[in-house]
Amino acid sequence: MDERQSSVKLVDQLPSSSISSWDLRNLIMEGKCHILLLDTRSIEDYGNSHMCFNKIAPHSRNDLTTVINVPKDVLKRGLTPKSLEKLLPVESLIGWNKRKESDLIILLDWDTDNSNAKPDSPVVTLKEIMTK
Repeated sequence: MDERQSSVKLVDQLPSSSISSWDLRNLIMEGKCHILLLDTRSIEDYGNSHMCFNKIAPHSRNDLTTVINVPKDVLKRGLTPKSLEKLLPVESLIGWNKRKESDLIILLDWDTDNSNAKPDSPVVTLKEIMTK
């Protein structure tokens, strides 16, 4: 089994609804699978603070990890992935178009976790949009 297959196997073993920050860190540090992080915080919050992989994993293949902003204020129920694409910040489009190449897509915001995901939360709305 090559390195990429072993990471994909690890990804397959993760629960489908969540990943711990530790497991995500380990996957990023390994640099063996394509990870797309969709950050649903506001444009302002994202601009003030978002992940920088050169600092997290300076020696990993950080070209395999992409983080983009999908602002919560553009997320509306009933959107399709194509219609959402038209509402994204220009700097998010390249990453958005990598979603089909990704082994793992992580949706995140400030405070949603498995125990408190509400039906109207940004991450739940984005998940609904992406599964259409």
